[in-house]
Amino acid sequence: MRAYALLDPIPDRTVLTEALRRAREDYRFPANAEVVAWAGEPRVSAVRAAGYGIERVILPGEALARVARLHRGLGAQPSDEVTALVSLDETSGAMAVVRGSAVLYEAPLTWSSRAAPGSANATGSDLLRRYAFLAEVTELFHSAFAAVERAHSLKVSAILTCGSLPDLRSLTMLLAEEFDVDVETLDSAASLELRRLKGHTREEAEAALPALQIAMVASRRWHRTRSPLKKVLRIAVPIGMAAGVGYVIYAGGWTGAIGPKGPTRSIGSSGSTGSRDSIGSPRAPAPSGVDGSVMGGLPGAPPPPPQPSSHDLEAPGPTRSGATRGAASTPSSPSNLSTLPTPVSLSLTSILWSSDRQLVIVEGQVLGVGDRIAGMKIVEIQPDGVLLLDRAGRLRRAELRRPTGSE
Repeated sequence: MRAYALLDPIPDRTVLTEALRRAREDYRFPANAEVVAWAGEPRVSAVRAAGYGIERVILPGEALARVARLHRGLGAQPSDEVTALVSLDETSGAMAVVRGSAVLYEAPLTWSSRAAPGSANATGSDLLRRYAFLAEVTELFHSAFAAVERAHSLKVSAILTCGSLPDLRSLTMLLAEEFDVDVETLDSAASLELRRLKGHTREEAEAALPALQIAMVASRRWHRTRSPLKKVLRIAVPIGMAAGVGYVIYAGGWTGAIGPKGPTRSIGSSGSTGSRDSIGSPRAPAPSGVDGSVMGGLPGAPPPPPQPSSHDLEAPGPTRSGATRGAASTPSSPSNLSTLPTPVSLSLTSILWSSDRQLVIVEGQVLGVGDRIAGMKIVEIQPDGVLLLDRAGRLRRAELRRPTGSE
């Protein structure tokens, strides 16, 4: 609890509105409110007129049942004990008889003006007023307890009292003798966290606890509310995960494997052929007889004609003036060299080959034309092998390896 304001009973709506507005400004109360009131209570509109947004209106019977739950302990199991909870003010009150979390009976309490206690000093006419008050209250209790016994065949075994009635403890202790049950006044701070109390000391707050019991239970979030942060996270987390996966795919160069330029063909170490979205993700093979349906390197199948490389060959030879990477002059292709490439022992396990893009898996790495492996540069990727240049400028070739007996 950070702040509270106790207002004297104000029957006039206009005066009550002004008192509530002043309390909201002085104590910086939040603009939202939960109101405890009987159905049709006209003073509820004064709360709204004072600038509060009413989230809900709680019946006093439900509020008193929450008081019992808070007193019993939020984590405790509901008890079968039948308890009467009473909130008493100088002019009126409320009663609820509960069992566990169920409200068996609830009703407003009223007494005559001659019985309304006006002071805690039990002298002279005040003493008579106290006895008149207790007489009327005990009569109301008897009627309520009899109604519960008739309707549910249950007897009240305990009474809990709260409210702003002056000297509440000494007045309500007399109820124990009348009904022969345990009577307790809820004036303990055991279940309340007091912090940053504006305008009040801790001692003042503890003295006001019986009057604040219903306000305390009304302010707790007993109903489930979804946190705005959780709503945002439920949307943001899937979007973030999708964006991360998309970035990984884009950064790895795997986008557009099947695009408008035609299917990408792939050869794995098992020798199977067909269109693939990416390495290791097979699609259905193309029909026989269609160009590109049978890849080179299979037993009894002629290899397809090699495709010209889009990269310049860095082979030894006369210097070509003006010949740069990507220039208009046509570089010599490794396929047109008269000298056969020297075989090189590299673990070439899979090839992703198409007319517009070629990738290979060499020694467990995904590489493309221009990348280096074991001190050699990949200069051309063919459907069944890879051409490389070593440091001495010699042309080397790594063959696609297939397990023995594969088809």
